[in-house]
Amino acid sequence: MHVSIYVVMLAAFKVLLYRYSGRRDLVVTSTAAARTKPEFERVIGQFYNHLYFRSTIDPQASFSKYVEQLDTIVMEGLANQDYPAPAVIATVDPEYLTDRNAIDQVGFHMLRPDNLDDRGFAEMLLDMDGSSLQFGSIEIRSLPLADESCTRDFYFYYIQHDGQIHMKLRYNADMFEPKTASRIADDYAATLGAVLADPDAIVDDLVASLSPEAVVSGE
Repeated sequence: MHVSIYVVMLAAFKVLLYRYSGRRDLVVTSTAAARTKPEFERVIGQFYNHLYFRSTIDPQASFSKYVEQLDTIVMEGLANQDYPAPAVIATVDPEYLTDRNAIDQVGFHMLRPDNLDDRGFAEMLLDMDGSSLQFGSIEIRSLPLADESCTRDFYFYYIQHDGQIHMKLRYNADMFEPKTASRIADDYAATLGAVLADPDAIVDDLVASLSPEAVVSGE
């Protein structure tokens, strides 16, 4: 089986959500560049579109089997990435509240530096304080922002660069304390390590091998 790193990491993220919530039917949002037409290649601006990856975990199936299932779902989503997310939301819940996401509460995103493979660009995308980029005589520096509010409960985003994966967690500060967010990050790292160590393990066995503690919002 050949799948992308993204699918494996997304599957591990969903196993973590299953561990926290006990829910098998999970929806996680991601983004696609949505620059599928040649005329968009040199146009400045954001064209990204939200994709909603819904899948059902079988607790008695192996993690590798779940990855295979999720890979098909992700490929189908990418094949339809031009379909507007607002149209999806209007179909699912036409009367949803605009201050709350209608379909999902968590996200998992991959950032792509594309042809700018300098490490400084990866750090810039991850909002690392003090990172900088040089374009000829122009220098761009990253500065900390006072408000890093998150429109969802929390989401991870990552960059694969120079043989390493750089990740960051952003969370809703009205729902989670910093120590809780830190534990979410640690739990994800532990989950990812467990599934990589034994990808053919049964999902429920993987969950049982991890700490039984569950994250509680507003801790």
